[in-house]
Amino acid sequence: MLKIKKPFTDEIIEIAPHDIQTKMNWNDGILACKELGDGWRLPDKEEFELIYNELYNEGLGNFRPEIYWTCEELFDKGAANFHFDKGKSYGILKTVEYNIRPVRTLSNPVSVIMEKVILQRNMDDGYGTVYCVQKQEFEINNIHKYFEIEEKFDSVESVVNYLQERYEQDDYQFIDDIKCNLDDSEDADHYNSIFNPNGAGNNVDRLVLIYNGKVLFETV
Repeated sequence: MLKIKKPFTDEIIEIAPHDIQTKMNWNDGILACKELGDGWRLPDKEEFELIYNELYNEGLGNFRPEIYWTCEELFDKGAANFHFDKGKSYGILKTVEYNIRPVRTLSNPVSVIMEKVILQRNMDDGYGTVYCVQKQEFEINNIHKYFEIEEKFDSVESVVNYLQERYEQDDYQFIDDIKCNLDDSEDADHYNSIFNPNGAGNNVDRLVLIYNGKVLFETV
C-alpha cells in the first residue's frame, strides 16, 4: 500500500497504485475519483508535495514525470495542477487534460471537532523580557467565529494558512484585532505592574498560534 502522513494533522493518506488510464480535464477528474467510491478523490497540493518528496523521488508509486490535477480550485475556470518533472504546482484552466491519481484519507486520529489551538499575544516588558500577556484556546470548528468569518476550518493547517495569507497581505488591522481581543493570561497582571513604556525594548508584540506545544504561526 502506498501512503503518506500529513505533518499537521497526522492523517494517513492512501495513494492508488496507478493513474486512471485516461487523462481528463479537472471536472471529469473530480467526478472519476468520486465514482470510485470509498472516499477516493484528487490530492491537494500539500499531498502532492509529500508524494513528490517521499515517493516519486524514491522511484515509488508509478508516477509519470508529467502533470497531474490537484483537487484545489483557484477560480471559477481554473484549478491547480502539479508538475512531477519540476516538483511545483501551477494554476491553469480546468479544460486542459492531465493525469489523474486518486487518493483517500485512511485515518484522522484526532477529530477536527476536538482539535484545539492556542492563540497568544507575546510582548516585551521594556527590559528585554518577553511575556505571554494574552492567551486563549479555540476548537478548530469554532475559531472562525472569533475571526468573524462564515466558513469553518477543516484542519489546523487551514487555520495556519489563513493567518499566513492575511499576514502576507499586510492586513495588520485583522492581526491586531485578533491578538488584542484575546483573554488576559495568568502573567497579565504581573506584566502590567512592571511594564516600562519608556524601556529599551517595547519592540515585541506578536501573535502566535500553538498546536500540540509547537509554534506553527508567529508574526514578526
